[in-house]
Amino acid sequence: MTAHFLIHEFRRPVPGSFVLIHAAAGGMGGLLVQWAKHLGANVIGTVSTEAKARTARASGADHVVRYAEQDFVAEVKRITENRGADLIIDGVGRTTFKGDLEAVATRGHIVIFGAEVLQLCSHPMVGWQDAPPGIFGLWSIQVAPI
Repeated sequence: MTAHFLIHEFRRPVPGSFVLIHAAAGGMGGLLVQWAKHLGANVIGTVSTEAKARTARASGADHVVRYAEQDFVAEVKRITENRGADLIIDGVGRTTFKGDLEAVATRGHIVIFGAEVLQLCSHPMVGWQDAPPGIFGLWSIQVAPI
């Protein structure tokens, strides 16, 4: 149910779109990779190890970024020819948030889920000192041009 909500509620992947999925070899990440790929998206997954990279590729990721060795923002920009990802699904949060803001396409969406959402509310880039009412483990941002 969570994977369905994350894939369909904010920006449904379509053929030709780019979707970045953090922790692409985990249980939720692997399911999201498969679902986005089934919908025709170009899937970029981030992982920490070569073993996890193999798992993400086996799930259907078109591109895998080992974030311990590669800058995921630079890789997303390279893969998308500087366009950025149309949808970023992030269950990591704290260590990826700033990069997500750089890697997302104009008018793209960043969806952060899990316990990290509440900790991100106090991030200096967000500017909230306390979590606003109604935030219970899911947060979506649409990035518009300035």
